[in-house]
Parts: sequence; C-alpha cells; structure tokens
Amino acid sequence: MTFVRGLSPEEALHRIGVTPGDISREVGIAAYVGDGGAVLIDYHGEPLPEALSRGTEMARVITGVTMDEYFVTEFEPCFPGDRNGSDPDRLLLHMRELGMPLDGEADSRTSTAPGTCRA
Repeated sequence: MTFVRGLSPEEALHRIGVTPGDISREVGIAAYVGDGGAVLIDYHGEPLPEALSRGTEMARVITGVTMDEYFVTEFEPCFPGDRNGSDPDRLLLHMRELGMPLDGEADSRTSTAPGTCRA
C-alpha cells in the first residue's frame, strides 16, 4: 500500500506509467482517493518509479518477510520508541499527537504477553 500526498489516483497512475483498465501487466495496481492524496495498492510489491514522489511526499507499507524496504522514518507499531531510517525523528510530532509512547515511555497499547501488540 502506498500513500501519496496531493495527487489524484489518475495522476499517481500516470506517474508510474499505468493506464486505468490496463490488464497487460503482470502486476495489479489499484488506485483510490485517500484523505489528502491517493492510495495505491499493488499486489506484488514491485518497486515504484521515483517519479511518483517527485514534488510531494510518499509512504509505502509492504508486508512480508522477504522484502527489504527502507523509509525516511521506520518503526514497528508495537515499538515506536525504536526508530530507524535516514531521519528517524521526522514523525515525532505526529507520533506524540497520536499518543504513541516514545523514548522509554510505557506503551499502554502493548499487552503483557510477549510478542503481542494491540492498537
């Protein structure tokens, strides 16, 4: 799933060279209107062209155990105090506004069972 600020779904697809309704590709991509931009869902986690984020901001979330993706700010939802990336504190203001525990604060969202987290 990819979030792109300030773009319509049509513009986002255009930037990555996809025409709506095009079924000639091996990778499926759907585009939707999101709050403040476009949401793209690609079904195979293929790399997206850099042109998609040009002049805006983009966040991509990929699930799976074999994919390596790098973010400007990266953290596990259960451990928001452990941040990585080229700018690990970029989202601190937003994380605090959401009430996420940071830098050693207790996480009231984490259950007592090891390896579990509830949001």
